[in-house]
Amino acid sequence: MIEDIKKNLWATADKLRANMDAAEYKHIVLGLIFVKYIPTHFKRVVRSLKVSLQTLTPHTSFLMLIRA
Repeated sequence: MIEDIKKNLWATADKLRANMDAAEYKHIVLGLIFVKYIPTHFKRVVRSLKVSLQTLTPHTSFLMLIRA
């Protein structure tokens, strides 16, 4: 089933690319890469914040307020 979806997506992408200039198509591809990157980066930031918040003490949280 997954292979069928992949084949269908590739076929659709080929059809779209055939009717479009490469300079125009790159904007679509770069946008898709960006959209794929966002959730991964967001998860990393959330994990990092969770670790930071777990290691906070009253002293370190006060120092964070002073630096902000």
